[in-house]
Amino acid sequence: MRIRHYHGGILSRFNPGVLRTANVVKALALAGHQVDLITADPQGTDLRHVAELVDLPPEVQIFCGGAAPRSGVLRKIPRRFRPSAVEPPGLPVPDRVILFDPNPATFRDVENYCRQHGIPLVVDIDEWMGLADFSFASWLTLFPAQYEIFMRSLPRKISYGLAIGEEMRSHLASDGAETLIVPPLHEHEPKKEAAAHSNNRVRRTRIVVPGRHKSRLAKDKESLDLTLSALERYPELKSLLEVDIVGGTDDPAVLEQMEALGETASIRNHGRLEWQQTVRLVGGADWLVALRDPSMRRLKYGFPSKVTEALVLGTPVIANDYSDMRTVLADPTLGYLVGELTTDGLADCLFAAARHRRDRAEVARAAARLFTPEGMSDSINALLKKAQV
Repeated sequence: MRIRHYHGGILSRFNPGVLRTANVVKALALAGHQVDLITADPQGTDLRHVAELVDLPPEVQIFCGGAAPRSGVLRKIPRRFRPSAVEPPGLPVPDRVILFDPNPATFRDVENYCRQHGIPLVVDIDEWMGLADFSFASWLTLFPAQYEIFMRSLPRKISYGLAIGEEMRSHLASDGAETLIVPPLHEHEPKKEAAAHSNNRVRRTRIVVPGRHKSRLAKDKESLDLTLSALERYPELKSLLEVDIVGGTDDPAVLEQMEALGETASIRNHGRLEWQQTVRLVGGADWLVALRDPSMRRLKYGFPSKVTEALVLGTPVIANDYSDMRTVLADPTLGYLVGELTTDGLADCLFAAARHRRDRAEVARAAARLFTPEGMSDSINALLKKAQV
């Protein structure tokens, strides 16, 4: 079949959404489909570097369908396609359409196109932002209210969906839509990424912890806050762990805490890194700490791509009970589930992680069945073949 995939965002701005789209279209190509990937990048944007990063096969062609760049905050929100993005000139009518994370206007345009041509539409949703996640400027456009109404009514408008986790699947399927869970997908060579990983069992256990923004909406703040707190409360952890902090950390109090602990503990603050650098660092670590506040809707309905990426690299995870983490970590090979989102709860897992390192090859094999394009290709293909108008 010929599949048209609308990304809806800027593919040249690399982020987890871009990675998800790239690996979903790769899974489609592996199933034998021809894929036309339509992005909101301005026409003429060179996206060859994106295709090379994720090694997209030749069956995937990328088309830039976005308008020219616009200035002014209010004109950027909400971002929507020009009509040419729905039907770029010269492209044949597809057999199926996949629409990723649309805003209300984009959904309306693509839904109308599918209805006019009798094409089954599959909607792929990987997050549901909370009202508090929007900036003050976006509220001046009333877009957050439109988005909230749209997301609440979406299950009544679709027949088929792809969801990033069980919470999102339950929502999209609440009015009968057939919905498949497609977690964040990745494709790496664990042996290559772990080349710098020492097998010396006497060395300290290396853990990677996400950075921490001072914003109250920072997604990963519990990871660093509780890790530093555990090092303070349990000094013996300092001799057991090496801590690599990856990502922007701009909270002055946290930076001061890190500096004080750094006098007696092994803590390296790498700051923001390029994606490939982060992959190498995570791929060489013993554990990834990924703690999040389960009460935040954006986190409850989403799923962190850093978790599945670490697992595919052979790095097990320490996480608490949010999104689908309880299901993923039901396999003890893949990591530890923190009993309580507290300093003591994390400390218990850190002590266990220091004593019992996982076999990286075993972790990677288990993750490959769940979180790679090859592993999900047949399931996605089956849903597309079943989709009818």
